Amino acid sequence: MYTAPHHRLALGLLLLLTVGARSLSDVAAIEPAVPEPAAIVMRGGTPEEEAMLGWATARYEAAGLTLPPLVVRFHADPAVCGDLDGFIRWDGETFVIETCRAAGAALHHNLLHEMAHAWDFGGGLTEEARERFLTLRGVDGWHDLSDDWPQRGAEQAAEILSLIHI
Repeated sequence: MYTAPHHRLALGLLLLLTVGARSLSDVAAIEPAVPEPAAIVMRGGTPEEEAMLGWATARYEAAGLTLPPLVVRFHADPAVCGDLDGFIRWDGETFVIETCRAAGAALHHNLLHEMAHAWDFGGGLTEEARERFLTLRGVDGWHDLSDDWPQRGAEQAAEILSLIHI
């Protein structure tokens, strides 16, 4: 798959922040781990949505970003998601992605975005990496729901990962 240079740069930046490397030579010395496939359970959904979920999961695996166990629920009723195309929540045992209304490329984006939150909240980024990202992006908070959506570091990181198709 061809990835535009600016996409590779954005991914490299996020990975650099993730591993906490102090220089590019530190990154070159890191041996990539082969992640275990994520345990993902699908609820509802069409064969097309199941295929898109498989595609999105494969993108994380190919990037070496290990997802925590997930439940992904597809809803035909947009009222479940309110004004959103989807969201992620913690049910006390696992992360649950609720997705509504999205199809085609919008569903690809939505799944990648919400899975980025699962990766982050499941231990993908350290607090130190989050702080460096906040400084770099010029925002103050990681996931403060009182902040506007574009001012949340967690949303910016998830958006970057979803837009570059990790």
